[in-house]
Amino acid sequence: MKTTIELPDELVKQARRVAKQEGATLRALVEEGLQRSLEERRKSA
Repeated sequence: MKTTIELPDELVKQARRVAKQEGATLRALVEEGLQRSLEERRKSA
């Protein structure tokens, strides 16, 4: 599903750098982070 979100410029720059260093896409990095965040919330609920 496509969606649009607004993020701080510096956060996106950092994420792009990390994704590039890891040979990943920005999408993959964001997806991984969101999955981890949701999992942590489920564990603490």
